[in-house]
Amino acid sequence: MRLKDPFSLKAADMTKRTNKPRKPRDEESSDEVSGLTCQHVSKAVDLSSVKKSVLSNVWVVCSECLKERTMIDEEPAASHDILVCLKCGFQGCNQSGVQHSEKHHQAFNPESHCITISLSTWKAWCYECNEELSTHCNKKALAQTLDFLQKHSVKATSGNVFLNTAKS
Repeated sequence: MRLKDPFSLKAADMTKRTNKPRKPRDEESSDEVSGLTCQHVSKAVDLSSVKKSVLSNVWVVCSECLKERTMIDEEPAASHDILVCLKCGFQGCNQSGVQHSEKHHQAFNPESHCITISLSTWKAWCYECNEELSTHCNKKALAQTLDFLQKHSVKATSGNVFLNTAKS
């Protein structure tokens, strides 16, 4: 098999600094969604807000169930498929009947509070596109937020993080 000589390419196809062929780029830089493009990532992911919220709230507990003192099987509604809003860090449950995560999405600007990450599966979901998102795509913010949440989870579950449980 014969490879095309990079020096035979046109100057427009070459990068200036390396003289290597330029990789084709999508017109719109956003995350791939099962072959589609999710345009909500740039508006719906705010790592600094997520960090602030996660570090100041109880970890892996639905904020609304905590306020309402919702119990499931005589346990606080914790770790029952908690989703984190990537705009503000709200932790909401994804339980049928309650759906605090979806209610949060609907209560605020839907386009900016539409992307969540499940703390049990680490999968990202866009409510507006109604699709799972790949976290290893063009937008670094999505992958960086996932990385932060996973590292925080390890610290929190190993007892290195003190949880703020004094909520009024």
